[in-house]
Amino acid sequence: MRYLLVSTLCLTLVPAAAALAQSEPKLAAAPAGPITPQEATTCVEQTIACEQTIQGSLDPGDCKLADGTAYDDFQFSGTNGETVTATLSSTAFTPLLSLLNPNGITKTANNGPGSVQVQLVLDATGIWTLRANNNETSFIAGPYSLHLHCGAAATGCIPNDTTLCVGNSRFSVRATFDDGHGNSGQAHAVALTGDTGYFWFFSATNVEMVTKLLDACALNNRFWFFAGGLTNVHVVTTVLDTKTQTTRTYKNPPNTTFLPVQDTSAFATCP
Repeated sequence: MRYLLVSTLCLTLVPAAAALAQSEPKLAAAPAGPITPQEATTCVEQTIACEQTIQGSLDPGDCKLADGTAYDDFQFSGTNGETVTATLSSTAFTPLLSLLNPNGITKTANNGPGSVQVQLVLDATGIWTLRANNNETSFIAGPYSLHLHCGAAATGCIPNDTTLCVGNSRFSVRATFDDGHGNSGQAHAVALTGDTGYFWFFSATNVEMVTKLLDACALNNRFWFFAGGLTNVHVVTTVLDTKTQTTRTYKNPPNTTFLPVQDTSAFATCP
């Protein structure tokens, strides 16, 4: 297990408690290809603080559940009534993020491609655990990013299978598609970086649209939005500024090669 501490604020860390190794219930898994295992390390528990982001990886030497999947545990000191929000992101595997109470019982969990989030008002004071796992039934290695927010309920975009969060989670991007032959629905979102991501329509291995949102407030006092597509079906893309509730909608007509979006005046909502 490799990890890098990026920023640390807020909570006092405490020594890791006894290993929490009960088998996690798996949620409905999204497709994920095999990843070449990285160098093995050891099975150890780590700590995480409020507003801290950890860049880690699932490795062959990590802790294992009964189904053989690797997981990393990160513990923090929580207080009864405190709201915590955690986000797990990975492009190497389908993330499964669980929050365990001081007794080792899973209180909430979430999974999905790209980025997932859990949020809970803690009902006990003690050592809580965030478990980073892949939502598969066998070992898959790869890097991930884990962030913990504490205090008031997190505002802004909450990522899920159909919602891409960009611009420090201030903006949400969603899309719908319709091929005109009975195949239509919500596009599936996969995060790539904090500002970019892609969507698939018919198959997780078939990328249909890539999007990017940039903070250009220092240039023209605007947020910019870009999108490019590898499709000719009807697509409606909706971008929401969760801070101001301002929305921009972009449409690609049916049976038309995807028209690139290069909107450098998308949101006049700086800062």
